[in-house]
Amino acid sequence: MPPLAPWRPVAYQPPQLVLHISLPLEWDAIIPRTQYATDLAFQMPNLVSAVPTLWSRHLADVVLLLERAGRVTRRVADTCFANLYPYQVVIDPETPAIAWTDILALARLHSLSIDDAAYLELALRLNLPLATTDAALTRAANAAGVSIFVP
Repeated sequence: MPPLAPWRPVAYQPPQLVLHISLPLEWDAIIPRTQYATDLAFQMPNLVSAVPTLWSRHLADVVLLLERAGRVTRRVADTCFANLYPYQVVIDPETPAIAWTDILALARLHSLSIDDAAYLELALRLNLPLATTDAALTRAANAAGVSIFVP
């Protein structure tokens, strides 16, 4: 596979959901695929997703860890990233400014990683449903009053 060009996320309308990295991981069979992920995959070309600033780094970090552990090949990892190019994504620029305040508070309150708390904070701030299959993040979203996106 040739090297990927720089990813330039683009969206032409307001976001409809906050997208967690658990979904791209499932779409490319990096982790076991759920019916939820399958249903959402069919709708993604028509949806606009909001993601925290750390989204690209978070996804790359998890995929690289799985690659180093021998659970995925480099080709599968690169395919995962390439498959995201057509999606409409809005990267929220506020994530770094509130990492030590709101995001840290949510991480502490709900026993989440800083990365996962950033998705929860974004869904709360933008009043958007969260698309995730991560069990801990789903529990935290329910506790915080954030709905889970229904495909």
